[in-house]
Amino acid sequence: MANAQALEAYRSLPIPDTTEEHWRFTDLKGFDPEDYGSKAGTLPRNESVTTMLDLDVAGYASVTENGIEFSQLPEGVRFEPLPEDYERLYSLVGWDEKFAAHNAAMWKHGLLVVVPKGLVLEKPLYVRIAVTAK
Repeated sequence: MANAQALEAYRSLPIPDTTEEHWRFTDLKGFDPEDYGSKAGTLPRNESVTTMLDLDVAGYASVTENGIEFSQLPEGVRFEPLPEDYERLYSLVGWDEKFAAHNAAMWKHGLLVVVPKGLVLEKPLYVRIAVTAK
């Protein structure tokens, strides 16, 4: 299974350091990626999610634990869950560096945005992920 391969890649890849160009301003000494996710359950959750944004977008989707809600979706554009067994998932989510490999290995609850070939959107699509469950 590809996520097992991604987990093995994650375990074998070094933590990036400042000798790599895109990490040159980020010193990760002492950072323990294994400990990072263990505290996620202690974060406070919102009872409800509202927005004060008035966005000028081509399409809008709001993702919650109850599913995906759409508003002003352009014709032909689809937002749908991206399951862990999606045939092209691991060609879309690589694992060639430590943190990308961790993302690939722990992949859950993805969202696939499908825009038909040739469709040109004059404005961006907006997706809001709202975690409201306790």
